[in-house]
Amino acid sequence: MKGRVTTWITKRHDTRGKKLKKGEITFHRNQEILLISHQDKSLVNMISTLHTAEVIDTTSRRTGVAKKKPKCVIDYNTHMYGVDTVDQYLAYNPFIRKIVKWRKKVFFYLLQCCLFNSYATFSKNNPNSCKSFLDFMSDISGNLIHQMLYHHCHHHLTSRNAPVEHLHLLQKKVPQK
Repeated sequence: MKGRVTTWITKRHDTRGKKLKKGEITFHRNQEILLISHQDKSLVNMISTLHTAEVIDTTSRRTGVAKKKPKCVIDYNTHMYGVDTVDQYLAYNPFIRKIVKWRKKVFFYLLQCCLFNSYATFSKNNPNSCKSFLDFMSDISGNLIHQMLYHHCHHHLTSRNAPVEHLHLLQKKVPQK
């Protein structure tokens, strides 16, 4: 496992049937893999190959109360902000409703991630634009549908069986948004 760095976080209700009190921390280590559970507002379980079971004193931003947290939780909170923001954006506007096949779920999740990356690039290059992510996705889907219909119509009208009286439609400019 040398050279690999992994940190994974999840929230669960119990740790092997053992309830932790608020502020309690348990850990298990198997060679390079650290399993750590920390009870804060909810139970937070983490798997890491990078961290030790080190506990650091911190203060709450809201109340100013001193707390003890595992270093891996603090590192996650400081460095993974962008990932949580993306997940939050994608959760607000989900593509996936009730798709049974996992391949379709993965495809649409990756498509939505690509759309969000495009939206982030658009927002960075157009700071005066106040377009929301939902509006951005709507514009892109509308443009894709428009292009698909235009090219389908173009192909149909230029085929050998197309009536001659409809060829004037191809010379018109198609309005874009």
